[in-house]
Amino acid sequence: MNISKTLNVKNPIINAKLDKNDNLIVVDKDSTIRIIETQNYKTVGGFKSGILHEKILGNHIGISYSGKIYANAIPKGNKVATFVVDKKKLLHQFNRHQGEIESVAIDNKDRYIATGGTDGKTFVWSIRTKKLVYSFPPHSDYVTTVCFDNKSQWIATGSFDRTIILVNMATMQQPKHLRGHNSAILKLLFMQKGRLISTDKTGAILIWDIHTGSVLHRLTKMGDEITALTLAYHERFMFVANILGHIALYDLETMEQLQLTFIKIKGSVSSLIFVENKNTLIVATTNGEIFIYNLFEDENLMIDYITNVEYDKAYALAKNNPLLKHSDVYKELEATWNLIVDKAESLFGQGLIEDANKLFDPFRNVPSKLSIIQNFVREFGHYATFKKHVINKKFSLAYGLAMQYPSFKETKLYKKMEAIWEKSFIKAKEVILNKEGDEIAREQLALFRGISQKAILIQELFNNRQIFMLFQHKMAKKEYLEVFTLINNNEFLKDVPEYSKLMNMAEKLYISAKKSFKDGNYAEAINKANYLEKIPDFKKDAIEIREQSQTYANFMSIVASKNVKKMYEFVDKHNFLYETKIVEDLEDKFSTISYEAEYFAAKGDISSIIEQLKGYFDIKSKYGRIATIIKNGYIVQLEQELLKKQKANSQKIENGVINYVKLFGGDDELKSFLVLLKNYLKLEVYTEDYLQGDIYDWTPKHIPLNIMEGK
Repeated sequence: MNISKTLNVKNPIINAKLDKNDNLIVVDKDSTIRIIETQNYKTVGGFKSGILHEKILGNHIGISYSGKIYANAIPKGNKVATFVVDKKKLLHQFNRHQGEIESVAIDNKDRYIATGGTDGKTFVWSIRTKKLVYSFPPHSDYVTTVCFDNKSQWIATGSFDRTIILVNMATMQQPKHLRGHNSAILKLLFMQKGRLISTDKTGAILIWDIHTGSVLHRLTKMGDEITALTLAYHERFMFVANILGHIALYDLETMEQLQLTFIKIKGSVSSLIFVENKNTLIVATTNGEIFIYNLFEDENLMIDYITNVEYDKAYALAKNNPLLKHSDVYKELEATWNLIVDKAESLFGQGLIEDANKLFDPFRNVPSKLSIIQNFVREFGHYATFKKHVINKKFSLAYGLAMQYPSFKETKLYKKMEAIWEKSFIKAKEVILNKEGDEIAREQLALFRGISQKAILIQELFNNRQIFMLFQHKMAKKEYLEVFTLINNNEFLKDVPEYSKLMNMAEKLYISAKKSFKDGNYAEAINKANYLEKIPDFKKDAIEIREQSQTYANFMSIVASKNVKKMYEFVDKHNFLYETKIVEDLEDKFSTISYEAEYFAAKGDISSIIEQLKGYFDIKSKYGRIATIIKNGYIVQLEQELLKKQKANSQKIENGVINYVKLFGGDDELKSFLVLLKNYLKLEVYTEDYLQGDIYDWTPKHIPLNIMEGK
């Protein structure tokens, strides 16, 4: 693929991202940030933060989706410097890690920054309050990557310890630990519908279900360390780059690697950005170059080739760029091919072999079509004879040719012959059910004597007339379980016309049931699924449709009652409902309220937190999130007392620490406070001597307004 445009920032690029205004934000090794508009690719803003990096590849620089916030892990230190881009000034330096910071991420709502370090710890910070919001259970090795989902609901961390930790920010319940990689995790990327992509140092790519924590797919490996990835065209495709400069293309519908080297560049890729409204892929490199590729650059050329009937060149373009196979132009090309095949079939039937052959001339140089053409011509050279036999009702000879040349079975003429067979067989069945009808039945089937495919069925009809009679009776009453019991015990019944009709009906019913479910007609979908379940080949699908329809119907009934508690209880039992618009709106409302409560936690104002969150005190799935906010408020209360220095009340602080431990245990936040306590007041509190609480056991039954008061 040819490069449409090249930009050069001279320094190696560490990270690049497209913001919500379609501006390209680029950060280089000297931490110079550039804002580039993507209409003409001109630099329209930026500044230098003065932080110099030796390490290029990694996840140590974060850029917000809004383009307003930029976070930079300071090399050889334990701080992350955060900047307001448009004001070109430092916002805050977050500092808690006991070692260097390896990974940084900013959520899509500009509310949180997550930092992962060589100490195995991950911290989530509030951008507004500058306070710690949450600390992850530690990994046993470096945290190499941190990632938020697009809704700012989920956060995942990957580590050198080969595991992924996954947390639902809306519930703060027990984190999920995902294990499936054999090497260090390097990149994480959330998809829609509860999916997570992870890559490792060996080039392995896994897709997970975030609700169950199970591996859904293992894609073809890249073979080398993966440095960047991005999704394209509503997550139908994915581009993946490795350290050698190979950019692969994956189809996430079929889970195939379409091309290992869709693009090859010199050097390594640090970022991949897909711009859908421009059909553009932007590739940022460690050489300081930015390459812009028009993914459909050859579409106009393909149109020219098709216009000039140079189909071989058009197909060659699609082979080099598989994305073109999904363009309207390519679909028109395939429609032209199918039309030619239909016309050729008609001409062969008229005996106009030379004219039929000529139709294929524009496609003879297309490798993917040549073997089809050769086979078609070879077989359809006998089509006139086949047609003659069908017209003259010499069906034995016609079926013989169809067996020899399978392409004939796809023709209208063959299907017409099959329709005559079906009609004859049905009439034979109608008259054979009494002994006097044998001769009439033989007359009905006379045209099909000597045809091996039909002979067994004809013989069985005369020998097992009672089975046929029972089969017909059960079909008429739609007793499909009994019908398929008969079929399983009498294989010859699969060859009767009714069986094909039954399976076609089942396929249509399945499609119709899926549509009813998608349209929200759950009662209708359940009714169709009940019929479908009686057909063994569709039983599993029918049960799934019915169960999901029943679940959605029950959920909508609860929604109508406006009982939020019951809604959450139901959703917690059926996690796939989290992907519905109703639950997304519910979670967005809770996220906003929680965000406001965090503001009060930063002030140590527990009564205001309670006022904000009291509407959720009877929803168990929110206890973890509520407890996290409240305990952060308690830590602030302890810090406020400590900052009084000489006037600080040591007894109150010690009492507060003990109360905290009884509620939440000696967690990381408390341990950090105890270090400050020792440094400021030379006071040590041995928390091991007290009963350890657990945040996952916390309930809002009794919430002290001040952690330092009471016992």
